[in-house]
Amino acid sequence: MNRQDLLAKGFTEEQVTEILNMHHNESQEVNKENERLKGELAGANEKLAGYSNMEKEYNDYKKSLMTEQEKFEAMKKEAAQNLAMSKKVYNEAQARTILAQLGGEIDENVLNSIVSEDKDKTIANANALVNLVKARQEESIKKTKEEIQNLNILPTPSNVPTGEKAIKTFEDFDKLSVEEQNKFAEEHPDEFNNL
Repeated sequence: MNRQDLLAKGFTEEQVTEILNMHHNESQEVNKENERLKGELAGANEKLAGYSNMEKEYNDYKKSLMTEQEKFEAMKKEAAQNLAMSKKVYNEAQARTILAQLGGEIDENVLNSIVSEDKDKTIANANALVNLVKARQEESIKKTKEEIQNLNILPTPSNVPTGEKAIKTFEDFDKLSVEEQNKFAEEHPDEFNNL
């Protein structure tokens, strides 16, 4: 918004000055509010970082108080979690490889629904999905081809013109020249056989 645009719309100089001053003041207020919110966000991020550090220190302190057996059990639990996560990541990669046969991007929700810690189950699920999609594609292609073949798009003898006349009977055909007869027979074999 500039002075010339407002003047062109019929505002007076005083009105334009007042409008521009109001706009400037509102812009400054918005900028001040943005700066205040940025400061609050920075403070919140610092507190969050502090809490994360305190949580880490607390967990380290808890570990230092554990007996050797408790430490062993905690490590065992963590190792089991890491193993489960590793299996899931590996199985996800296997599923992605199988689903790549379908082309395109793989929906994360679909991927999450077929991936598990069990490798064989994941592979079976991915293969089942691929087979299902391919079967549906083949079925759709087959149905479409059948529908296309069943369309009656050939002209009937009554609406097949050759030159000026339509050929409906053998007598009409007999009136054509030899060239026209050959052309009609080549271009309209079904109608020719029905004469």
